[in-house]
Amino acid sequence: MLNFSSKDQRKYEEELYGIVVNEIERNEINKALWARALSDSDNNENKTRGLYIKYRVQKLKDEISDKREVEYKNKKAEKAVSDMLKKSEQSVVLISKRSKDMINDLRWFAPLIMIIGTSGIFLSVFGNTSNEIDASWIMFSVSGIVVGAYLFFQRIKISKTKDFNSIKKILNGFYMLLIIVFATLTIISFSIPFLAFIFSLITLRVLIRVVRFNKAFNFAKSNNLI
Repeated sequence: MLNFSSKDQRKYEEELYGIVVNEIERNEINKALWARALSDSDNNENKTRGLYIKYRVQKLKDEISDKREVEYKNKKAEKAVSDMLKKSEQSVVLISKRSKDMINDLRWFAPLIMIIGTSGIFLSVFGNTSNEIDASWIMFSVSGIVVGAYLFFQRIKISKTKDFNSIKKILNGFYMLLIIVFATLTIISFSIPFLAFIFSLITLRVLIRVVRFNKAFNFAKSNNLI
């Protein structure tokens, strides 16, 4: 529907009447409207012309209104598509950022676990008053070094992966492992409050990373953005 002020409305209608008069002068008559005008005027030629002009002006108004309505719908559809593309781009960027954050964490989680594991060797040698090697510390050290090395090399591998489904599967697996490792270290270090506090903070950080990544991934997946 067209909305004009009274002045604009009059000007608009005058232009339409001018168009119709020009059509009549060029003998460009809409036969269907002329037949209707003829019927409504009881074949009165003078009335027929007046009714025809009235009907033709109204038809032009309807055509212009329909055209603008189509244009409005097209613009609305284009905006919806544009918003969806923008939303998709933002969602993919967010997932990429979350993935990068998690992968960057592995950059220092891996050496940290290896250092913690290696410290077990020193504790078994220098912290033991007897001359015997403590097998539990050795196992602790080997486990730490193996887990750290595994995370280090796998981080290099997944940093080159572009498939978010694969990244989700791999990273969630890694982070579940990290949660178990740091939660265990928190319990082991319970007698040393400072270490227990540090390990608990790391565990919390890991959990937050997992929740944020999966939230972004699930949102994009549910909206068919990836």
